[in-house]
Amino acid sequence: MSDDFNKNPFVGLFTTPNEAASFLSQATTIDPVTTTPSAISQPVSSVQDEDDDDSVYLNENNVETGKVNHENNDREDEIIQKVFGLLLNCKTPCRGSKQQLVSIDSDDIENGIFERLTLLDIPSKLVPEKGPATADPHFLQSEVITYLFECYCRLEQQNKADNDIVENFKRITLRSAGTALQPDIFQDQEVHSQFLRLFMDDSQSSQVEKFTQELAAIIMTDYPEDAQHIFMSSFKPILEFIHQEVTNSNLIVYRQYWFNIIHTFSNIEPLAKVLISYSTPILSSTTTTTTTTTTTTSVQGSIYGSTLLGSLLSLSCLPKTFGEPFDFFNDKPLIQPTITTTEGNIWTAMNALCESLYKVIHCLLKCSSEVRHLTLDWIGKCLQANASRGKLWNNSQTSIGGNGLSPLVVSDGFMLNLGNVLLRLCQPFCTLKKTPKIDPTYCAAAVETLTEDERRTRGIHLVGINKETCLIPSTTTITIADDDDDDDDGDGDGDNNSSSSSSSSSSSDDKSDTIAAASITFGFVTECFYLTHRALDLGYRVVLDKLMKTNQELARIQRIYNDAQASSNSEVFQVITQRMEMEMTKYLSYRASLLAPELLNLLAKFHATTAFWLMQVNINIPTNLNDNLINNKNNNNDNEKNHLMKNNLNFLDQEPKLVTFPLPETVPETLKYIPEFIVENTIGFICFLRRFNPNTFEEQGENFLNPILTEIIVLMESPKRLFNPHLRAQLAETLEALLPNTSPLSYTDDSESRLGDGNDDDDDDDDDDNDNDDDDDGDGDGVSAFIDYDDDDDYSFSQRQRQQQPHLSSLGTFNREKLFINHPHCNQIVKNLIEVFVSIEMTGQSVQFEQKFNYRRPMYTVMKYLWKIKQHRDNFKRLAKEAEDNMEAVKPPLFLRFINLLMNDAVFLLDEALSNMAQLKQMLRARENGEWDKLPAHERDQKISYLHHIGMTARFDNILGRETISTFKMLTSEIKSIFCHSTMVDRIASMLNYLLLELVGPNKKNFKVKDQKEYEFNPAKLVLNICVIYINLGSNSNFTLAVSQDGRSYRDNLFKLAESVLLRIGGISILGELNNLAVRVANAAAIKKQEEEILTDAPDEFLDPIMSTLMVDPVILPSSKISVDRQTIARHLLSDQTDPFNRSPLTMDMVKPDVDLYNRIQEWISLKKQQHTT
Repeated sequence: MSDDFNKNPFVGLFTTPNEAASFLSQATTIDPVTTTPSAISQPVSSVQDEDDDDSVYLNENNVETGKVNHENNDREDEIIQKVFGLLLNCKTPCRGSKQQLVSIDSDDIENGIFERLTLLDIPSKLVPEKGPATADPHFLQSEVITYLFECYCRLEQQNKADNDIVENFKRITLRSAGTALQPDIFQDQEVHSQFLRLFMDDSQSSQVEKFTQELAAIIMTDYPEDAQHIFMSSFKPILEFIHQEVTNSNLIVYRQYWFNIIHTFSNIEPLAKVLISYSTPILSSTTTTTTTTTTTTSVQGSIYGSTLLGSLLSLSCLPKTFGEPFDFFNDKPLIQPTITTTEGNIWTAMNALCESLYKVIHCLLKCSSEVRHLTLDWIGKCLQANASRGKLWNNSQTSIGGNGLSPLVVSDGFMLNLGNVLLRLCQPFCTLKKTPKIDPTYCAAAVETLTEDERRTRGIHLVGINKETCLIPSTTTITIADDDDDDDDGDGDGDNNSSSSSSSSSSSDDKSDTIAAASITFGFVTECFYLTHRALDLGYRVVLDKLMKTNQELARIQRIYNDAQASSNSEVFQVITQRMEMEMTKYLSYRASLLAPELLNLLAKFHATTAFWLMQVNINIPTNLNDNLINNKNNNNDNEKNHLMKNNLNFLDQEPKLVTFPLPETVPETLKYIPEFIVENTIGFICFLRRFNPNTFEEQGENFLNPILTEIIVLMESPKRLFNPHLRAQLAETLEALLPNTSPLSYTDDSESRLGDGNDDDDDDDDDDNDNDDDDDGDGDGVSAFIDYDDDDDYSFSQRQRQQQPHLSSLGTFNREKLFINHPHCNQIVKNLIEVFVSIEMTGQSVQFEQKFNYRRPMYTVMKYLWKIKQHRDNFKRLAKEAEDNMEAVKPPLFLRFINLLMNDAVFLLDEALSNMAQLKQMLRARENGEWDKLPAHERDQKISYLHHIGMTARFDNILGRETISTFKMLTSEIKSIFCHSTMVDRIASMLNYLLLELVGPNKKNFKVKDQKEYEFNPAKLVLNICVIYINLGSNSNFTLAVSQDGRSYRDNLFKLAESVLLRIGGISILGELNNLAVRVANAAAIKKQEEEILTDAPDEFLDPIMSTLMVDPVILPSSKISVDRQTIARHLLSDQTDPFNRSPLTMDMVKPDVDLYNRIQEWISLKKQQHTT
């Protein structure tokens, strides 16, 4: 019957086949006996009789239409059967079909699919039940989503001629899938797990993504008002399933299909919103209300780590949460091949993970302007909530709750990975072309009081960063001004809408009279730049600090381990061994997380871009800034809005400018808005590379090294460009990190040739600092070896295994050597380095007394290296000549201040070192004699602790004192006259005499301990260097006279005592010159003694009130009106520019010659000489 129905030409008279079938069913109910065919056909004949022509035309038309509909119906049935495997009600299988079909008691495909999806026993519905026909496995598929996806894929393969039919069936299929994903529809099936499994097969990834896109489009079309709610209820369970798997996974065993799903979501706007919404935590917060604003701030950033995106970011070789164990480097034996393999596995996994995360974030940013805002808002709020990670040593960042300790911030691995992803986003604008798009005023506008709409329209998502300390102090309030910062994330979606709201700088002063200009809107380049630096500040820098501290802790434990190894207490030894293993696991994990090759490459490019950009900010003075400063007095916010700048601000020229010296006197206002951590990030990275992977310098070459060195030179020059003295001092350490040294430790006591000419390489036969087995001075170089287990499970932990470490340079130093010769501004290095050396002690820029020695330590290393290069050595000499020509300038010359501080340091450090060595000797003797054994346990422990403290202090002072004297020897080898100037010569002579007498005189035995090398005490080297300085300056009569007139330390036999020491330590080569010097000093002493005998009994008014010596050139101090000798006050003003009698400000140009006193002194001297002659 069905076949007859399909062949019936009159079917075409009906609108649909269903109407024809209904009519047929009604017709069959008429009694065939009582109803004749002629009766049934009568109405048609009647119609035809009325107008024969029209009826003929109508019938022909209907026949053709019927043929088309019949063909369409046949084609629909064929597709339904081939794609869905369904045989609808009143249908028959297509001709030639050898497949069993699922019989459905429905007349239309939509209801038929729904009925098919609800079948519990699909095989029972197969037709025909028996025969040669077989069932396609797809037709028997019981999983709803799997079945519908396969139907969708088969529809995609259909002939394009059937496009209308196929599109209609695709819509029905997608609607069915959308319905299936709704909660509680198919409770007996795990439809969301089925959806997940679609993404596990990479071969069908494009089809799955298209299926998901069209599914989302159908939902948006069918439910425009409730779409987002439907998306959340339908797709959130999928994300929950992934979230659970991620939480229970780790870096090595994570599954790629997670990212396939998330990547698909991130490309589809409604699903991207579901992803971000699901990953956005409900923050616990505190609310502060004032009369004008209400501010809500997060107090627990760790909650971001428990979100889906946060869980993915937390996959790392570091623990996911505080207190968890480290998963890697736990195997025994822990030998170098094992470490290398483990590091390689970690780096491969890290790169794959971060690349996948980058693709997700990048797609979210390109998806739509709304999704981009939500994504940047998530990142910005995450960084703001975890700002406390940047505080000192955040291991204590935990709170005590009901479940014990809970972290307040996200894990180290989370923040490292976030920084890694952001670095990848930054790579497109790490070029000269895009750098000018970075707006330096961003941080000034990023205040916490911005509303959601303001953050969206202005492109400000890193709120609260305005509170950070900036490069130079700011006392101005910030008003926004229109800016045309492009949208450069590649989506062409420039959403920089203008708004007119104002904000204040973090360091603004209520008393400020002016408002500097800042931008209204900020593009993606600007935001990504600052977000990345903030992530590095909270991630890479913090982990680097932990690595260094773990390094120092290993050094401390090694000392204890060595002591325990010598003892017979096996239990203590076992405990220490376990602790050592734990610390080494931690150390290696931190190191692996920081040394990933791709990460280093990204960081190098980013920091080079940062350095270049920062220099452009320094030399670009915005031309339309100063013209638009407005008066802030009595202006409320509404008034400020009326004063917004109408013209766009161009903070940087589109074409890069060349940095030239001298730098412009005018410092751009924009430096007031750039946070210090941007410079700190670069400093930390460079110093890290120096210690752990110097090969990166050579791999990156001049494109990396040149802008970094330019940044160092410019920022060291003056506190007007970088105010923080600590940060400027750290730049000197960064400069030291760029030196082309190949040894793992850089602070060596290098000796030059016999007279210290500095032109030859150093070849001391003493080991100096390169053999330190431990390092507690804070530089983090003490321990970077690995544990090497032997067959007894006992191990050695030695720094001499460094040669097997991958961080040692194996690519040479060619690029770094070239850097200090060919860099366009290398002639500024010496001057600016000395500027920093001096500034950390001067008024207004001073640092803690002890800290300045730590800062100066790397400066000595840099100076020694530069001295070996002629062009730099000439720069030292030029500065010395300038100083000598301007000894009485209003502001003491730079080089004069430098050598004055150098002398102060030498005397203090060596005096302290000798005092500590004497104290050490007494304490060590008491311990060896058993005196400590008689003490109570707690007192004995205190003694041991104090002994260690004194020992480390003495070691530090010995190293720095030796470096200072070595620097003096180097400088005096070619620079002599300034040291012999009347202002300096007495101090130089007295310093040398004092130190030499202490080392060779009767007190020398007080400093001798058994293990001098442990405390870096090398008196023989000191004596040799001091004697070389004597010889270097000995040809100047002023110097020999000053040596002889030092009443405190000079002795007639001083050089004889030194000669006996030199004979024992191998200093025979300089004995002849030292003897000649001794003769000249003795002659000068005799002459001076004769003069003094003549000028005895000088009136008190002729004597210098400070030095009690006869004044040669008396001057009157303007404030106290006291007369002093010119050279005395000049020497005083080198370190303290105040009147020594009343502390009033004083400079050399303020003193006046005391002509009357001078004349009277000269008359008295003439008179005394005449009396002596007669």
